[in-house]
Amino acid sequence: MSAGLVSVAAVDVREFAEPPHRVCDDSPYGGGPGMVMKVEPLVRAWRSVSANAFDHVLALSASGELFTDRMARQLGSAGRICLVCGRYEGIDQRALEIIQAREISIGNFLTTGGEVAALAVIDAVSRYVPGVLGKASSWDEESFSLPAGVVEYPHYTRPPVFEGRQVPEVLKSGDHAAIAEWRAREALVRTANRRPDLLDEKKILESNYAKVYLELKKEGVVHG
Repeated sequence: MSAGLVSVAAVDVREFAEPPHRVCDDSPYGGGPGMVMKVEPLVRAWRSVSANAFDHVLALSASGELFTDRMARQLGSAGRICLVCGRYEGIDQRALEIIQAREISIGNFLTTGGEVAALAVIDAVSRYVPGVLGKASSWDEESFSLPAGVVEYPHYTRPPVFEGRQVPEVLKSGDHAAIAEWRAREALVRTANRRPDLLDEKKILESNYAKVYLELKKEGVVHG
């Protein structure tokens, strides 16, 4: 970034493979489809940069633990982070053990390599680096950061009417209590419809969404 708050450097593992072909993969022991990232070039690549004393080493892997907004927030103040991009069927386990990598996944889907996932992690973590966002309060009113981890409510801006579609009157009312209640309701309904797995009744009842949640539950809109 131009402000110098975040910097990213890429290391090509292939440069650390044996010439002339610089092969970085081989067939898996025990048989099976696909190829596996070789231990030697990856460990050499790691050792070429390990003097940077990373605070965290993360390997992007479909079999890793789910990367969350909470994790991104924690990593935002973590200092130096090394991201290892998996390829093929995976990485030789010995390499992961030597570099002591924590395996993470950005979701229940597959990509051809960890580079796309690494970009997502970089972007998510960078938002929590002090000074990157204009207002730190922006963190607290977005999906997964709202009370109980619900997703975000709908947003509107000018014009007030477009092709017959109007901005909800409550958002133009200036009544902050009514706006807060509308946003809570919309966030909970949206979460119930799109991500019911996120609804945690105990946490919601301990938050400022409790009153609206109980009303929606009584209406049968959400189910605890």
